[in-house]
Amino acid sequence: MKNNQLRFLISMCFILAISCGEKKKTKSDNVSISEEKKVTDYVKEAKENISTKNKLEETTPITSEELDEWIPNKIAGLERTTYLTDINPKLEIFMAKAKYTTPSSKKSLDITFMDGAGERGSKAIGPYLNLENLYKDETTNQGFQKVISKNNMVIVQKYRKQGDKFILEFAPKDRYAIKIETESFSEEELWDAVDYFNFDKLKGI
Repeated sequence: MKNNQLRFLISMCFILAISCGEKKKTKSDNVSISEEKKVTDYVKEAKENISTKNKLEETTPITSEELDEWIPNKIAGLERTTYLTDINPKLEIFMAKAKYTTPSSKKSLDITFMDGAGERGSKAIGPYLNLENLYKDETTNQGFQKVISKNNMVIVQKYRKQGDKFILEFAPKDRYAIKIETESFSEEELWDAVDYFNFDKLKGI
């Protein structure tokens, strides 16, 4: 009887040992597969960015006249009070800035616009094509930062309690580097204001 019980216990231990080993191997395999997928995705994304950069090098930058037709005069009750285009042509990168304000409140919105077209523009826009790898979600006593997907774009959204400021950074059509900064806007008002800019109407690559 005792011999049978001993054999049974030994058998059970052996089965458990095999089972644990299989589970450990499976977990290890899953980690390897996950890490391999990350590497594969990163390589794929890098190749896509290189392809985009090559296309941008051969693309003609937007003109001030074309931007005039696109950029709105008013946003959510705010008037466009400052507007500068082709800020520094010597850089050979088309850049523009506009500010929207209202005399009746502290609200304001600033937009900085850069076209990634051309040899120098294609290099300057690089970080905007890689936002999801450069930024991560985080929250502090001073505000927060998060990476979101909205309107088929990767957008970095930041909030700073000091000054009650929102900051958005994104690259519509994988061509333009856009930075929007607001003051005294709620989050809902922020996105309502962004909708005034019809990025779909901008020329692509």
